[in-house]
Amino acid sequence: MLSEIVLVAREHYEKTMYTDTCNIIEHIKSKIDGVATFGDSVVATNEPCRISASSLKANEQSISSAEIGQSIKLFISPDITINEGSKIIVTREGRTLQYKASGKPMIYPTHQEIMLIPFERWA
Repeated sequence: MLSEIVLVAREHYEKTMYTDTCNIIEHIKSKIDGVATFGDSVVATNEPCRISASSLKANEQSISSAEIGQSIKLFISPDITINEGSKIIVTREGRTLQYKASGKPMIYPTHQEIMLIPFERWA
């Protein structure tokens, strides 16, 4: 059971930090009459969250300019199970952004953090 301090910290974190919402979708493989088919399964909808992005400089620079990348991280409740490869549709400031969970989550008592990459298509 979570301590009262952790519960208060988690409540404060969720109220002050989660300014975005997201839908989480998994691409599920199933067999119908021996034929493999794929379908989308909604894991969560309108879940409070926050995304954070930071710029990363590449180690290599070209003659014209340095290449710049982005590290995108999702902060969300630790109660939700988000598998690697899940599609995460984030609504932020009226915009819809699509990402894919690129790794296993780091789970803490107050939240979990998941690295994201832009969603292009299901693999």
